[in-house]
Amino acid sequence: MNNNRKYRGILAVEVITSLFLLILLTAALATATRFYGYYNRLQLARQQCLAASQAQLDSIMIQKTLLSQQDIKRLWPGVKCTVEKQPGQGQWKGLDLYTVTATAKIRTRSISIQMKRYIQHGE
Repeated sequence: MNNNRKYRGILAVEVITSLFLLILLTAALATATRFYGYYNRLQLARQQCLAASQAQLDSIMIQKTLLSQQDIKRLWPGVKCTVEKQPGQGQWKGLDLYTVTATAKIRTRSISIQMKRYIQHGE
């Protein structure tokens, strides 16, 4: 009967150790989830910027008009597009160089995608 007295505190130590490890694993999982969520939002913003700039260049090439800012905001919320047009030089004379820059902001980080394409003059 006196043998149980020697193991009196071991159960409490095991429970405290188990709780500590469980809290530690939960904190690590929460940190990893938060990091991967942020990374996912960055990748989504990058894909939206790529899609917006590609659509803008396709619209210029096929319809000879720019997409309106309202359409860009409706299709890709949070993305801003700017378009610059320059005449082609050298072997590209007779074409226009269109530079489309699509930008999105996630928290403090800014994602910017720039695409360029030579397109024939609008008729």
